[in-house]
Amino acid sequence: DLVLLDIVMPDRNGFEILRGLRRRAETRTCPVVVVSRKSEPSDQQWARMQGATDFLPKPFTGEQLLTVVTRNLRA
Repeated sequence: DLVLLDIVMPDRNGFEILRGLRRRAETRTCPVVVVSRKSEPSDQQWARMQGATDFLPKPFTGEQLLTVVTRNLRA
């Protein structure tokens, strides 16, 4: 299993969802890749502090997506 989570969504805060995933025993260890246009180093660091296992800045190519997914499913 793997979750691709956009942080900026209408009516939802992706970081709240991420924290909720980390609180639940069923999803605590599931890799979560944050996807966002906000891709400054501080944004990436914040995502990891909130429980993200990886970060994929938008826009991205299919090859970049495949690399990140493969890396996180192997972990």
